[in-house]
Amino acid sequence: MNSRLPALHPAARAAAPKLHFLVWHDIVARRKDVWFDTTRAEFAAQLERIEQVGGRAVSLEDARTWLLEGRGTMRAGSVVLCFDDNTMGIHRNGFPLLRERGWPFVLSVHTGYVGVRTGKDHNTWAMLGEMTAAGGTLASQTVTHPPDLRTLDARALEREMAASREAIERVAGTPPFALTYPSGKWDSTVARAAAAAGYLLGLTEDHGAADTSPHTLGIRRWSTHKRFDEAVDAIARSARRR
Repeated sequence: MNSRLPALHPAARAAAPKLHFLVWHDIVARRKDVWFDTTRAEFAAQLERIEQVGGRAVSLEDARTWLLEGRGTMRAGSVVLCFDDNTMGIHRNGFPLLRERGWPFVLSVHTGYVGVRTGKDHNTWAMLGEMTAAGGTLASQTVTHPPDLRTLDARALEREMAASREAIERVAGTPPFALTYPSGKWDSTVARAAAAAGYLLGLTEDHGAADTSPHTLGIRRWSTHKRFDEAVDAIARSARRR
């Protein structure tokens, strides 16, 4: 396995920060089950704020092209909207608001629990297909969402990453090129395993602009639960550089 992780393209690295990834988890109607739920009303207000400061949603595919190849027109203030854990509230409460705006987004899926209820109900493959047809992109979030990938041995890491990628390809027809690290827990060993499994991007919960990330398997994302205001300020600063 190559010990060096792939760098961001020099064109993306050299530019003033333009691109920001934001991450949500479940979008609920009203009552929060856990602290990192977001209500539909809160989410609607957050989308409005992003737009007010000049943020513009872009697809994960466009972000990949910019970060890896330095190609495409990446306007300052661009935002990738990410949703982790594949909970059904994303489909019921978040997706209608995204569809109204025509904004692309990312759905991170732990394939062992598609259509299954654990603590929460998870979207079915049919729901995921509906959302991808309307601008969503699927990312792997492993098979079983281990609490900490750093604790797994090499064989278990390979199984979690490769099997989830294969499951998404079987249903969607295209393998995902991005892996979301469950609970944001990762290190260089985990990132190298992701690269070996065929992923081009690794999505973290390390905060900051995406184009300041250390490499393509360590893409920074802003947690909307802890750092939404900080993220909006960063997006606004980027947008003012146009």
